[in-house]
Amino acid sequence: MSKRLGVRDIGEYNRKRILRILREIPDISRAELVKETSLAAPSISRIVAELIDAGLIQEVGIGTSKGGRKPICLRINPNARYVIGVDIKPDKVMFVRSNLYSIILDRIEIPLKIKSNQSDAVKYIIDELGNFIESTGIDMSNLVGIGIAVPGLIDSLNGVVRYSSHLDWKNVQLRKLINEKIDVSVYLENTTTAAMIAERWEGHGKNLKNFIYLYIGEGIGAAYILNDQIYRGSYYSSIELGHTIICPKGDLCSCGKYGCWEAMASSRALRKSYLRYKKQQNQEIRDFSADFDEQDQMVQAILLDEKDGVKAIRECMDYLVIGLVNVVNTFIPERIVINGWPRYLRANQKLEILNEVKEKAMNGLEDIIDIEYSEQAKDGPIKGATMTALNDFFSV
Repeated sequence: MSKRLGVRDIGEYNRKRILRILREIPDISRAELVKETSLAAPSISRIVAELIDAGLIQEVGIGTSKGGRKPICLRINPNARYVIGVDIKPDKVMFVRSNLYSIILDRIEIPLKIKSNQSDAVKYIIDELGNFIESTGIDMSNLVGIGIAVPGLIDSLNGVVRYSSHLDWKNVQLRKLINEKIDVSVYLENTTTAAMIAERWEGHGKNLKNFIYLYIGEGIGAAYILNDQIYRGSYYSSIELGHTIICPKGDLCSCGKYGCWEAMASSRALRKSYLRYKKQQNQEIRDFSADFDEQDQMVQAILLDEKDGVKAIRECMDYLVIGLVNVVNTFIPERIVINGWPRYLRANQKLEILNEVKEKAMNGLEDIIDIEYSEQAKDGPIKGATMTALNDFFSV
């Protein structure tokens, strides 16, 4: 038997419906809300009045009349509530405060020494999280929640980091540990999935029901929107495309196998290929891993080398294409969105990749293949983490 909603539940449901509509369609009138929701005009007026009294929405001006009185437009008050985002990486942690429109208002970054034991690292992060929240001066009643992006196998439902090889963490009850210090909703998400969520809300994945998100950095992470839902698979993992074998006699991967896509097309593979070409020419070898903290600087430096740089990039592009063809043939997505080092390629190189994928993909798919390059850059995971918390706030 289905559960019947009480009056209070229906009221909350309708308030969230209106908030979600206002987030997606700003500057909408009460009359337009009646059309969008099919609720009676008196109900809309009452709910809008409640939301204005709560400070969640604002009257922002006069709209265009379609006959009769000019309507008053409504908009969400972006700073009525806030969310905290946390992006945990092997060497650093980023904290941000965002508003209801996912605009980052405050940001700090601190180093993280993963060589310390697991419990010490977790305690350090939670302590610094508390310090950051205190520094923002947020009224805790206005804090929607904390969204956290963590690399590895993440049990989002229970708020547990099941395993992270990057952090050397296992079965960390992160939500529970945070809630022992901070009484607020906590949301955990895998780093790549979090970045995909950001892409879905305000990037190249917007309004798509089926798309693949790839982050090609030191490794290759993948996430998947299937039938308008995040595909999570079994055992807290989405899709491990980075460890599909594309070159059986290829380089050794971090997973211990040979020829993984990650071993052949990641930024680590690009760096390795470039240094190999330099060594063949008996030229001075620069350790890019030490010289460049950000991979975009490394890629841009390699792009400027019209000889060995071009060779190294072409080699990695070949393996990138093989992997992308496998993705297209396996999932037939509406779009593939790529973040990471390939986003810094020149326009002609990106076009080469697209054309080669179309040429090599299964017959009949060439006209539907769509590859875009993310504009989220390094903020994708942390913005997605905050959006995970916001999504719950706006969900009906």
